[in-house]
Amino acid sequence: MLDYSMFDVARLGAWRGSNTTFEDICKECDATELAKAQYALEETKKRLEKANVKQEQIDNLKYEKELILDNVFNLIREDIAQSYYNIFRFFNTNELLWEAWKYSLFKEKGRLQEIEEAHEKEPNDCKSLEVFENSYNFVLRTIKDRLIPEKYRDESTLVELIDWCYSTAYEFTFKYKDIEFIICVPMFNNANDKNYLEMLSGYILRFKESEYCIGLAFNAINPNEFKIKLEEWLDERLKENQND
Repeated sequence: MLDYSMFDVARLGAWRGSNTTFEDICKECDATELAKAQYALEETKKRLEKANVKQEQIDNLKYEKELILDNVFNLIREDIAQSYYNIFRFFNTNELLWEAWKYSLFKEKGRLQEIEEAHEKEPNDCKSLEVFENSYNFVLRTIKDRLIPEKYRDESTLVELIDWCYSTAYEFTFKYKDIEFIICVPMFNNANDKNYLEMLSGYILRFKESEYCIGLAFNAINPNEFKIKLEEWLDERLKENQND
């Protein structure tokens, strides 16, 4: 609460040595209580004014933060997406990875004929099966060449390809002997306020800890660093399997 002692001191000082009546005391008490209430209201308004000033400062800082973050998103979508860190930087990444994903999905479900039929009906709007297959083969070859160490590359087979979280990334599940591992390839050009931190994590390696649990092994935005870490990780897993 506020400090009201100044009012009590003033009131007691006025009573000392004076010929005050009971009615005077009552009037003085009412006046003092009103002064206290006015004082409380004034102090409340002062604090509200301060709060409004702070809120304006917060709003300005928030606006500045949003501008900075928008710049960050643009840097990821444009500069990082066109940098060494993006293994598909010279291509239309969204289109290329989507074509590879669709080919993989339709192949798994035995529906490749639907792609060809759609192309025959609308050749100008629907791409041929050959285009989808070429994209799939190119993406798979690039993933292996840039992210999987050479000694494990040829025997690592693709098990599944998933579009992760509205093309935030694509997940490539590979199997080497009895070891399954998931390489998450970030779609830098799709960076936004929801996924930018994940984008900056770069390439992520996940693995099945159990039937219902996926673990995180490591991440690296530098493809070469990722490849080195993957080699170390696979080496270790193979040793563990031999000891079991």
